[in-house]
Amino acid sequence: MNFIDIIKTSAVNLWRNKGRTILTIIAIFIGAFTVALTSSVNTGVNSYIDKQLAIFGSGNALEVQVKQDAASTLTDEPQEYKEGASNSSQIVSITPITPSEIEKIRKIEGVKSSEGYKMPTIDYIQYNDGKKLKTSSRESLDSMDIDLAAGVVPDNNSSEAQLNLPQNMVSPLGFSSVEDAIGKTVKIQATSQATAAQTIIEAKVVGIMNKNLIQNGFTFLNSTLNKEIYDFQTAGLPDSMKDQYLTAYTELEDSYTSEEKINQVKNELDKLGLVGYTVDDRITMVKSVIDAVTGALILFGAIALLAASFGIINTLFMSVQERTREIGLMKAMGLSDTKVFTLFSVEAIMIGLWGSILGVLAAMGVGSIINSLALDTFLKGMDGFYLTQFNITNVSIVIVIIMIISFLAGTLPSKKAAKQDPIDALRYE
Repeated sequence: MNFIDIIKTSAVNLWRNKGRTILTIIAIFIGAFTVALTSSVNTGVNSYIDKQLAIFGSGNALEVQVKQDAASTLTDEPQEYKEGASNSSQIVSITPITPSEIEKIRKIEGVKSSEGYKMPTIDYIQYNDGKKLKTSSRESLDSMDIDLAAGVVPDNNSSEAQLNLPQNMVSPLGFSSVEDAIGKTVKIQATSQATAAQTIIEAKVVGIMNKNLIQNGFTFLNSTLNKEIYDFQTAGLPDSMKDQYLTAYTELEDSYTSEEKINQVKNELDKLGLVGYTVDDRITMVKSVIDAVTGALILFGAIALLAASFGIINTLFMSVQERTREIGLMKAMGLSDTKVFTLFSVEAIMIGLWGSILGVLAAMGVGSIINSLALDTFLKGMDGFYLTQFNITNVSIVIVIIMIISFLAGTLPSKKAAKQDPIDALRYE
């Protein structure tokens, strides 16, 4: 009997007692469903966090800022510009970093480059004669990975003034949809800091950003538009007041990828009164909480699988007892102990395979429903956030682990079958 014959025989024997086999598969199904669905939530949430923070650049890059005495203030909804009122459009208020500080950053060992974000202040953005909405702006860097609902990122090599709008400004500005906004020209008002003169600059909307937990409310400008606004605002000011930056985007040498080396750079920044943040710094605490919660839920699935493994043991022990004479006959005809052991082990693996596949498929179906309900309710407006995400790697790992658990559970009854004495087995009534 070759291995193919063993698989065929095991598949037939598995369904001799359909009720018992189905109940055992259901027990595996429950554990597989719980583990697969929970791990998909972990994948979905962490994937969304990674996407949100990809805007900060590569893993060994730092966003360097001056140490702050007070927390930044954020607003979530776009504010309307009102004539004569206090219209400070800076959603985030921080102490600027200066060119001299950037020069000091560049001299730190391990730093490849450091460039400052210019800080143009937009009074408002307006489409046609609609509402005038306040916004904060920042320059879009080529290293950023902006999560878009539609369109493209601003082209820093273009001479045309371009920008990306946050999704929550689409409707207030008067656009019917994110697609409707693409290609339209909006008006931007900026005020000179030296003379208080005001100007209107036109810019093309090339992309709409998905709602972002980190950068919601920001408008991203290409280099051309950013420079045009900044130059107008700072014309006539002393150089010391012109050259101030929101933050310094600092790239480290390629060899500076380890936590130890990145911390060396951070320590040098600290001596200068500066602080640097990597992408990992921004996500580690959040991810650790998510991993802890989903880990606890996966534990419940593991408990269900443990209970199911006893079901497999019971099913195969009963099968061995019912087929004692059959085992004796097979051994009398020359079937080795190893092949008898393999025959029953394959049955156990098949129970795990069926239960895990059905559990994973059910989890994928429920996950799809959860995603639809979430985007229509508590995740409404957060396009691109899929609460559950399944990928081939994770699904395969779940199935393989359950098959291994099933094999281990079937080891004891399989050994009992393999050790049967053929003469005693043939006499068994």
